[in-house]
Formats: sequence, C-alpha cells, structure tokens
Amino acid sequence: MTTTVSISQDLTVPVRQVIYSKVGDTQRYVEVTLFNDGVVWEVPSGATASVHAEQMDETYVESSTSTIDGNTITALLPTYTCEGTTPTEIAIESGGQTVATFDFYVEVLKSA
Repeated sequence: MTTTVSISQDLTVPVRQVIYSKVGDTQRYVEVTLFNDGVVWEVPSGATASVHAEQMDETYVESSTSTIDGNTITALLPTYTCEGTTPTEIAIESGGQTVATFDFYVEVLKSA
C-alpha cells in the first residue's frame, strides 16, 4: 500500500517537522510544498531531489526516487531498518550543484 504524507516547508525557517513511518515500509512518500520567506519557491527546471538519512544505529539510507512539479516535491522515503527518531534531509540538485536542502524528522515505528 502506498502512503503519502504532505507537509509545507519554508526554506528560511529551520523548523523540523515530524512525520511517521514504520520499519520496513517500502512505499511511503513525503510530498513537500516549498516556500522561501513565505513566497512560493519554484524548483529550478531539470532539478532532481534525493532523500538522505542516518538511522539511530548509525547506518545510512537514501532514496533518489522523486518527482518535482513547480514548488512541490514528492519523494519516496528510504526503507528504514531501525526504529527511532531519524533526522532526514532532502537535497535538491540542479546543474551539478546543490541548490537547496531541508530537514525533517521521521519517527520510525516498530512494525507489527
């Protein structure tokens, strides 16, 4: 089952929002609407987005599966293998350079 969580992120505000996932989820997406100082921030044409996270057990997970539409990024979260609060970053790259990054927390819960 595919699950999508929607959040808004202002690139000038360092507030880290919290979303939830479970250990082993393979189809959990985050849809992020981006702003810059309260104004819609259009992602540069041709840009890509990837998700990076270091889990509680210090292992690294990532996902480069994403779509970008205007100021909205829909990204597949990595498959987390360890429960706990996981700082997660989305990096936006254009022309071989990172043009923006932002962080949020994924509270990874134990699977049943």
